[in-house]
Amino acid sequence: MALPESELSKQGIEAQMATNVMGHFLLLSLLFDRIQRAPQARVVLVGSQFFRIANGKIDFDDFNRVKTYRPWQVYGETKLGTLLILARLNRLLERKGRTNVMVVSGHPGYSNTGIHRFTFAKYFSPLFAQSASESAKSIVFAATDPGAQRNGYAGPSYLMQLYGPPRWSDKPPCKEMFDEAFQDRFWQKCEELTQAGLEDKL
Repeated sequence: MALPESELSKQGIEAQMATNVMGHFLLLSLLFDRIQRAPQARVVLVGSQFFRIANGKIDFDDFNRVKTYRPWQVYGETKLGTLLILARLNRLLERKGRTNVMVVSGHPGYSNTGIHRFTFAKYFSPLFAQSASESAKSIVFAATDPGAQRNGYAGPSYLMQLYGPPRWSDKPPCKEMFDEAFQDRFWQKCEELTQAGLEDKL
């Protein structure tokens, strides 16, 4: 989260985007043949309320941040990108009649883990954040709750979804995730950088 200096992965991808999006996109592609053979399958993408920092935008022109690097902006873009993948994958599954697979998202809220080691939050997390095990409940809930629906977004119940027992959000986290042109452009970027071929497997 919010690496202080711009870094690239071994594959030449901006490090936060490589970690939070591209690796998961490739893993999902590698697993998808097995996923879709299941009678009922659910994919859970890990979200974050920090998608709001991106303000509904992703910088495709400087995707690897060669020109300008703002740590929190990039982190927010990775989490907005996760929502775009969530919505587009569900759109493709519905179009192809794959009713046995749904995609949802869960976010942990404010969690006391090492993710904050490069941010100011590292000073406050031991005092105010939920434990890692409490935060994990939202992800487990998203994976197991029988009331899940496509594009569901689960997180803690209290104080801007930072703390408390998990629940499904009453509405989608943002309207931008349903912009089909935006979805397509980000998805194509993921395919270009990973060569995953995910769409061909659906």
